[in-house]
Amino acid sequence: MESPQHTRHKSIYDLTSEHSPITATLSTPVIVRKPKASLYNSKTTWGTYRQKIHDKVNLAIKLKVYEYIEQESNSLLSLLHHAAKEATPNTDPQRMTKNITYEIKKVVAKQRKARSIWQRTHTPDSGRKYYRTSNKLQPKLQEMQN
Repeated sequence: MESPQHTRHKSIYDLTSEHSPITATLSTPVIVRKPKASLYNSKTTWGTYRQKIHDKVNLAIKLKVYEYIEQESNSLLSLLHHAAKEATPNTDPQRMTKNITYEIKKVVAKQRKARSIWQRTHTPDSGRKYYRTSNKLQPKLQEMQN
């Protein structure tokens, strides 16, 4: 079970020995990881982001005193953060995946290989093998879903 969906590891930074222990968690069900927090994604509307910043930024500020510099840099950072949040739509949370048995994985691999051969050759024999493996897969998937 070498899949990253079934394992989790964490380093333990304990200074009591010269070795660095690692805790490894192996599990049968899939370990659902939280997505990393990000201000943008592939659906970010950069035109909206630019417009929000352009509308709200104030460039006529005199920055002669340290407190003003600190205050304005913080307000600029919060403006950038707010504009990114408004320009980026929320993504769907990770879907829960069902565990697929090894037997089904083998049948899926056979079906994909048979389909690949059938698409390259288009012979009746390869088509028969493809349809036969597809028909074996359907009841197994139905059984897994129930």
